Amino acid sequence: MTKEEYQGKLSQLLKEMDELDVEYYDDDQFAFDGDCIMRLHDVADDALELAEKAKDVFNND
Repeated sequence: MTKEEYQGKLSQLLKEMDELDVEYYDDDQFAFDGDCIMRLHDVADDALELAEKAKDVFNND
């Protein structure tokens, strides 16, 4: 994975978190249902996977 790919994936994760934040904080927090919880879980899994790859990405300078 290149730094550009890493940054792209990180940007996508941040965008997904922003969308979930809007649903929870700006819309109706009581509408934050099981679908939102699963999306949050998926984002967390993807973030952990990306974090594991960060060492290799940034050690290849």
